[in-house]
Amino acid sequence: MDLMTQDGHQALIHTIRVDQIEYGILYVPINAGFFAEQELVERELGRALPLNCYELKFALRRDFDGGLPSYTQPKDWPDLSLLTFRQSMALAQGIFQSSWMLRRNKDVRGLVMVALEERPKLAAYYGCLLRKYQGQLGFNVYQVLEGKGYVLF
Repeated sequence: MDLMTQDGHQALIHTIRVDQIEYGILYVPINAGFFAEQELVERELGRALPLNCYELKFALRRDFDGGLPSYTQPKDWPDLSLLTFRQSMALAQGIFQSSWMLRRNKDVRGLVMVALEERPKLAAYYGCLLRKYQGQLGFNVYQVLEGKGYVLF
């Protein structure tokens, strides 16, 4: 589902469900100009991010109802609870499968995943996801921003 258009660049959102919790996987084209750390990441990599590279973020689907997500957590809602380990792994699988669906339908040359400052444990989660699916990614993985993020291309 298209989320927004900026200068011809479309951001996309894919909804997945983990038990009763819906998540939105957000893909924002890097060349749309919303990736704040782009210059730092490119300097660290020693090269520009490729065209058709997307920043991947995820949030509770209900966070997207007002526009861009506010990145609440299940524990922030009275009708939801913390994710179990099994649910966390199911979410990781959903994120991976979502990225494969995007790559089947778009000419994706790279993905960027950076943890929010207020969610430092997210970087470790991304690392776990990337290690688990390393053989199936089809991209080289580069850790950036002192371990806060990953670039795949």
